[in-house]
Amino acid sequence: MILQSCRRIIEAFEQAAHMPKRQFLILIALVLCGCSGGRDSVAHTLTLAEPAFRERASIPHPDDPCERQPDPARWADAGVPDIGAQPPLISAHRGAHFLAPENTLWAYRHAFAWGADVVEIDVRESLDGVLFSLHDGTVDRTTDGSGEAALMLWSELQALNAADFEPWRGGPYDPARIPRLEEIFALAAEVGGGVELDMKFVRNYAALVLMLEEYGLVETSYYAADGAGADGIRVVQPRARFIYNASGEETPQQLYEQTRQSSIFGSRLDKFSAEKIAAIHDGCMLVLPHSYDEGADAEGAQWDEGRARGIDGAQSDQPDVIRARQAALDPARRLPTRLQPGGHALEVCLVNANNGLGLPYQWLELADASVVQTGIDGCVALPATTADSRPGFAGGPALQPTQWPAN
Repeated sequence: MILQSCRRIIEAFEQAAHMPKRQFLILIALVLCGCSGGRDSVAHTLTLAEPAFRERASIPHPDDPCERQPDPARWADAGVPDIGAQPPLISAHRGAHFLAPENTLWAYRHAFAWGADVVEIDVRESLDGVLFSLHDGTVDRTTDGSGEAALMLWSELQALNAADFEPWRGGPYDPARIPRLEEIFALAAEVGGGVELDMKFVRNYAALVLMLEEYGLVETSYYAADGAGADGIRVVQPRARFIYNASGEETPQQLYEQTRQSSIFGSRLDKFSAEKIAAIHDGCMLVLPHSYDEGADAEGAQWDEGRARGIDGAQSDQPDVIRARQAALDPARRLPTRLQPGGHALEVCLVNANNGLGLPYQWLELADASVVQTGIDGCVALPATTADSRPGFAGGPALQPTQWPAN
């Protein structure tokens, strides 16, 4: 598999005769880094379960045909704002980190369980070349260790507790591990999702790019990268997608021109007027600002404000809140649920029926009218006295109700 990946890069070399010198040097660096790696440098062939069908927004590519005719007059005065993408595209910032410790597998599982299309990963590389997810440059804030993450071996990082901070310390997620990228990619591939790759500190870009390809995530994912790193990624992976983080200083014309390079436009919501959104839409690309800039309690309201302005989705701290906001306007956006047997006797699990991921901390009602609450994996052991009862779930703002199967 590594040999096949390297051949793809060599083929790019053969097509590089007219490439600008800067990009050619970038390509050389990628080849030297990526093809010299060992077993951990790229992912291996996977056999993954076919994900259940679910309605989701697609991520356009700048090379795809754009049938929309630009209307520069609306870039000066949009009039009635555009209607954003249906369904919207949701990226879970550091995973569902209000439900589980940020950047852990639990946070990413919960994000997909609550219907996120994409999970945001803060990509870092250990001293010995392992790619992993951690927001900060040091491990001090979110683990029981200290020091610069880039100066630590993977064996040192793997030994840390990624739930050793408030409010998670001592709770059901404690301890948790820092995840390798392969683990997150495998999860995304299994459920038919994607990843947003925030390139915090990466040396071996080739290993990352080829890993994304091996897991089949190119079409459902995008990079937060620019400069030489982005140029190199484009050389090796022409279908790669990128997010452009707007400064707010750009004119609608400049944003329209940027749609030739970027699929997603992000940043704070206040960086995007209805006129700028119209210009980006005229380039057939998507606007996904943050929905969390005004704080956790205001995230739902900020989402509503953005949708009224024409945004196509959001990078969210609380995908469960955003899903509930969608369902409030369209009950069909409530996620389908299913009750199924757990792995132990008398255990029952409430899962997202689209992808099979457990829904934590939901109340199930038993035949005798008593209730039990699901745990972090969406499962709960029924009391022995109610073993013959058929649990039910009444649903919630973002979740459809369901009953234990009759047969």
